[in-house]
Amino acid sequence: NPTIPRTTTTTTTSLPTITICYNVDIIINHDKYPEDTSWTIEQLQPPPLPLNNDTIVAFSPRNDTNQSRTVCLNRGLYNFTIWDDYGDGLCCQWGIGNYTLVYQGRNGEEEQEEEVIATGAVFNTSESTTFSIPYVATTESV
Repeated sequence: NPTIPRTTTTTTTSLPTITICYNVDIIINHDKYPEDTSWTIEQLQPPPLPLNNDTIVAFSPRNDTNQSRTVCLNRGLYNFTIWDDYGDGLCCQWGIGNYTLVYQGRNGEEEQEEEVIATGAVFNTSESTTFSIPYVATTESV
């Protein structure tokens, strides 16, 4: 009897890559001149991928009058900067404006406590805040 060779077939399936990100709300209450205001979130660490060398991960387009946006950020160190082209911030000569950066927690998880990362209104040309994701509030001793 001839021997029939056995063939073995191996099938591999790859699981989809799951990216865990954390929601951050950027809330802007403009003064009377929203076209003067813009902002960016820049990733400081880990460094950007070599193919995409862009460190800006979120920004407001020019003349953006939206009052809030949610961005989903991966683990890392970031810098939020808000600018006012006229140099008078968001308060108080031309209206009562302000901004707030709010950490909402891991995307897709319910019942997480919000944490204010930064808030402000009175600044000249720009104001910056460096923060980590996931966010851990720091307490300052008085």
